[in-house]
Amino acid sequence: MTDKTAKRVYTYSLFLGFALLCWQILIYRKTIVDPKLLSAIVIIATIIGVVMISRNYSKIYPIYSGIKLMFFTVLQSLISFGFIVSGIFILMNFYLSSGQIEIQQHTIISRSSMSGGKRHRNERKPIFEIQYNSYYRKQLVFSHQFYERRNEFKIIELEVKEGFFGFDILENKTLK
Repeated sequence: MTDKTAKRVYTYSLFLGFALLCWQILIYRKTIVDPKLLSAIVIIATIIGVVMISRNYSKIYPIYSGIKLMFFTVLQSLISFGFIVSGIFILMNFYLSSGQIEIQQHTIISRSSMSGGKRHRNERKPIFEIQYNSYYRKQLVFSHQFYERRNEFKIIELEVKEGFFGFDILENKTLK
């Protein structure tokens, strides 16, 4: 592979990694996956990526050396390998899921809120935290329409289905 082709591959993989990261964030809100698992996947893939590209990266970008070379190698590996592998994992779990839906009810543990979107900062969105499967806490964000009545709700009803890798996917959530 020539240096020019390798630079293109690295550049395209950066854009792919960023795109999958953005898509992954949207899917993560609808999936019950422990963030520690996703972090472990990113770290392991990044380490493998650093080992794979470190020699080649120094040949392609001779202007970097020492700490700068290591920083850019790790950054390239994090985005290109870490985010792509974790993105593939979470997207496969989400899109290759089973079709069987189960209804669950969970008690609300705590309440908080966050500001709205770009032009709707004053529209606060309520965040409810539930205990899911006795070992994992999940925060669920609801529409700003529920903010004023957030203290009235005691239970969240979830419609979930099992993902490809066994992690649950939220189909629908209802406040009660």
